[in-house]
Amino acid sequence: MGVSYLFMGPNFDLFSFIPEDKGLFVLFAAEALIGIATVFVYIPIIAEFNFIMNYYYPNFGEEVNADLSSALFMASDAGGTFFGPIVGKKINFSFY
Repeated sequence: MGVSYLFMGPNFDLFSFIPEDKGLFVLFAAEALIGIATVFVYIPIIAEFNFIMNYYYPNFGEEVNADLSSALFMASDAGGTFFGPIVGKKINFSFY
């Protein structure tokens, strides 16, 4: 999933095999692949978070634990979405 972020605003020096007029198409295709792949990731992870929350915090109740597990997952997903491209760009620039 994260590999497609390398194509975001493609660096044509690094990815010289991509024609410059097809850069936007590559971005859309990569985002579509991310959308399809996350369908298979979200359901098992949220269920596992819910199981862990029910195991460690049984006195909160199932509904509260489900809300907390969903919030934890979404916060970590949003944090990775924000910091992933920033860190990737820093790593990319460190090779120049």
